[in-house]
Amino acid sequence: MIISVTKYLFCLVTLSTLLFTMSSCQSGKKLEQGEARVKGRIVNPTRDFIEFKKQTDAGTKKDTIRLNEKGEFEFVFRPDSLEYYTFAYGIESTSDTMETDVKTQKMIVSRKTQELTLMLDKGHDLKIWVDTKDPMKSLSVSGTGTEVNKYTATKAMLDNEFNLAFSKKLNSSPKEFFTYLTEYKSNIDALLNSLPANSKSMPDGFRDEEARKLFLNINRIKIVYVNQNMGKDTEAGSFIPEGNYFSFMNDIPLDKPEVINDKSYLLLISSYADYLLKSDNRDKQLTREELLAGKYSIYKELFKDPGTRDRVLFEFLKKYNKQNDAEWYKRAAEDFARNSSSDSLKLVLANIKEIREKLSKGNPAPGFTYTDSEGKEHSLADFKGKYVYIDVWATWCKPCQYEVSFLKQLEEEYKNRNIEFISISIDDNKEQWMKFLSEKGLKGIQLHAGSESQLMKDYMIEVIPRFIFVGPGGEMISEEAPRPSSAEIRELLNSFLAF
Repeated sequence: MIISVTKYLFCLVTLSTLLFTMSSCQSGKKLEQGEARVKGRIVNPTRDFIEFKKQTDAGTKKDTIRLNEKGEFEFVFRPDSLEYYTFAYGIESTSDTMETDVKTQKMIVSRKTQELTLMLDKGHDLKIWVDTKDPMKSLSVSGTGTEVNKYTATKAMLDNEFNLAFSKKLNSSPKEFFTYLTEYKSNIDALLNSLPANSKSMPDGFRDEEARKLFLNINRIKIVYVNQNMGKDTEAGSFIPEGNYFSFMNDIPLDKPEVINDKSYLLLISSYADYLLKSDNRDKQLTREELLAGKYSIYKELFKDPGTRDRVLFEFLKKYNKQNDAEWYKRAAEDFARNSSSDSLKLVLANIKEIREKLSKGNPAPGFTYTDSEGKEHSLADFKGKYVYIDVWATWCKPCQYEVSFLKQLEEEYKNRNIEFISISIDDNKEQWMKFLSEKGLKGIQLHAGSESQLMKDYMIEVIPRFIFVGPGGEMISEEAPRPSSAEIRELLNSFLAF
């Protein structure tokens, strides 16, 4: 399961700059200027460590802190500024029983990471106590920075509970769904109202900003419910919103370029555009190309301010740049180049188009030269005459680690075929990469590039793991090939690697 942009296993390539120090010998130590500390205890721990990372580097390297025999931990670090962090303290599994002719056995149904969200800055000195068996009721936060972190940690738990039931509730009756949504909103409102009016640990305007995000999120969910149930035969029936259902849109700004960087705002606008498109085509089954072309047109009509419209359309075209060969994309890109008043945005889009075209099937694959763990250089050109399957990964990326065993299976299965398997690490810490290779017994062609390497730019890599398939003439076959764990990978390889 890919954990994306949300909080589960979606790996971006930016590396954390945090410097951590384990402090088993530092208990009670006075913090130095610029330092922050988090310490505490995990009751009924499900593992002997916790993980910690900056949220703005979502999916990045996680620093691991070991628990002692009592489940206690303590670490000191130097944050750059007040930012959000993810504190993963356990694993929660749900299981069911399966009857067989021989015996009854438990079967794992789901497994999720137990996490807290913290907001930390220089000088914060927090103590956390949480029981993995009942996190919501047991959570205790104290110390410098308590107010804002009680809020962020509890809100993360409420969000998690809400999300666990969301897909099921989305198909329920309007009465059941809106009761569920209202209860969630009331809980967050109460949490917001519990924040003190003034606190040194809270940034200026924090409470108002959180209330604004809640407003956007609640109304986005209302739109999602309409999109899910409009014209469909579900438990909820075909849901038609009443005349004032979208009155909240009167309070959504559509003429301020600065809001384009707001994720909550963009998600709401995207959902609203989907609604308008569905409303205009209720009796028609639109193809994916028609949906995307229609959404581009709706954005053009929705945003009247030229600056805002340009930014929205640019971000939309940038998001779907992999479809640059599709007719809808060509028409939209030409329209943007013709009508946008922003030369800088047009130039960026043109550069993206140029790089993307180089990655099209049949074009020469961008070359590279990197060293292995012994310092020997290997170039893509060295493997001409063979097919090459490239794995771009990092030791801190959980989905990358998941693919390792499947990649080993592929290498063994195709060892007598005309193909080479190359793994290229983007770890900035080369020693950590070499240690990982040794501990996991990874063989084959293992190369080190780093996160700022030209490879990342030439192949437009923003998310890892990334798999690339190159032909024997050095030509691109697939700049985003199936993963080793997928059912499609053997179909792809076998179509080229006949005995």
